[in-house]
Amino acid sequence: TAAPTHEILIMIDMTPFNYAMYIIWDAGLLDLIVTSDMIPSNFPQILNTSNFDDIAPGMFKKYPNMEMQLEVNVTKAPSFQVITPVKGSTHTALAINMPTDIIFQVLDPNTGLENAFDVHCPFEASVAIDVTTNTASKQQSINGSLTSLDCTLSLVNTNVGNVSVTQLQGLVSLVTALVEPIVNKKLANMSIPIPSLGSVNLTNSEIAFIEEGQYLLVASDVVLKTIDGPKEKGEMMKVHQSSTNVNTKDLGLAVNSLKNMSSRGKFTAWLLKLMGIFHF
Repeated sequence: TAAPTHEILIMIDMTPFNYAMYIIWDAGLLDLIVTSDMIPSNFPQILNTSNFDDIAPGMFKKYPNMEMQLEVNVTKAPSFQVITPVKGSTHTALAINMPTDIIFQVLDPNTGLENAFDVHCPFEASVAIDVTTNTASKQQSINGSLTSLDCTLSLVNTNVGNVSVTQLQGLVSLVTALVEPIVNKKLANMSIPIPSLGSVNLTNSEIAFIEEGQYLLVASDVVLKTIDGPKEKGEMMKVHQSSTNVNTKDLGLAVNSLKNMSSRGKFTAWLLKLMGIFHF
């Protein structure tokens, strides 16, 4: 949790985050069709009925060795919640809950697209965010990491007889185990640098999710660069940093910068960029 002695403190509740997710969900941007050509080559190519002979034997019997696809529908606008992933820990994370229906479809060359069965997944994922500082350049960056990824399945409907949800759950767990390190690798390349504001720099910045009250806390100190005297020939200009006597204009620039970083538009753009990590 950020210390209350920081010179700038901005608290943002979950409303703009949830609003951004509602806009994305309402536009249908979270629904998709998953086909075989979308699965990375280093993943098991499972979208064929022959791979489901134990999970859904009726489907395999009715549609032997046929291509499949998945229709993924998010049934409710996703919501954010601040959680403590490890009980008793002081580290918090931002969790997203995204109720999802997954329809397993068969591409029958004679009759066309056939719905075999569908399952429900109350998809949950959590992300931790922190600020790191490059020791050489003193550049601060915002970094994120995926701390959990969970999808517990339940059968909604079947047109092909019995479906072993237990075996299907094992398959989904395998996929999530493969996806999590890939997502974290992508996130590691998506660090957001905290910009310098001319004569004003932000330092000792912190970002924390506060569970009590459900809000995001952005905190930072302000450092003002001042120049002493004219630059003499052959002499380097002396630049001193001070966190005191920061004028109102410079402080306003720092505050506005932090506000812009946390605005709905900025967050929505970043979230859409984050969704792009699934384009392997």
